[in-house]
Amino acid sequence: MEVLRTSATIGDGEVEEFRTEVRIYFEVEPRS
Repeated sequence: MEVLRTSATIGDGEVEEFRTEVRIYFEVEPRS
């Protein structure tokens, strides 16, 4: 999964952007 790979090389300045992308991902394709 690209998400895990990205989180491993994420920076403090990209944390907010990363979380936003994750939120959108779950909104578009919910697991419920």
